[in-house]
Amino acid sequence: MDSITIKQEILNKIRAYDTIIISRHSRPDGDAVGSTMGLAKVLRTSFPQKRIFLDNEDYSDFVAFLGDEGPHPEDADYREALAIVIDTATIDRVSNKRIKNAAYLIKIDHHIDARPYGDLSWVEEDRSSACEMIADLCMTFPDVLKLDRVSASAIYTGMVTDSGRFKYDGTNGRTLRAAAVLMDQDIDLQRIYAHLYMDDFNLLLFEADLIREIQRSENGVAWLYISKALREEEACRWKTRATQSR
Repeated sequence: MDSITIKQEILNKIRAYDTIIISRHSRPDGDAVGSTMGLAKVLRTSFPQKRIFLDNEDYSDFVAFLGDEGPHPEDADYREALAIVIDTATIDRVSNKRIKNAAYLIKIDHHIDARPYGDLSWVEEDRSSACEMIADLCMTFPDVLKLDRVSASAIYTGMVTDSGRFKYDGTNGRTLRAAAVLMDQDIDLQRIYAHLYMDDFNLLLFEADLIREIQRSENGVAWLYISKALREEEACRWKTRATQSR
């Protein structure tokens, strides 16, 4: 199917199901969180009568400023649910072991489709991010899928992080046009960039540890060895930070 046909079929499935469960990959980055949280907010705004869940087994403190994912569905909710998995190339990386229990599964992704899964798959490998694809879905059906400031902020955050602040390959005019549509929702760019550029104190400490470990060979090759003790110390720092931030 071509892109327009696939997007139309995705919209048809969204309209057909009263319960929709959205998931992404484990150890998520900004794109995974932004695309799933953004789509969830779009669907809640566009279809207030539907039950929209985000169901994942982990989270990312890096983009915790976007908010929490809300209540999780019960096992029984999956029986008649539409599941949408975003930004996840293979099903074994989905941060939701219950996803296979859904009545119908849609995959939306921009990675190489090495191991296809799902009943319906929309994959575009030349996209800068999954968030760009979610923005495009909303732009294709603007009268149905309603963007607002909250959803646009989440989608923009994922797009800007996965594109390297619009510097990586895959960024093109289509990417920037999608970003412009999101910016038209009066998103707070200052707040988003303040969070994204803020150097975490624990990260600075870890970087300082690494710099102290750097050595140079007589031929000018720089190298460092990260000991098990240093790795465990860093893991402890992040575990403490995650506990304090919840």
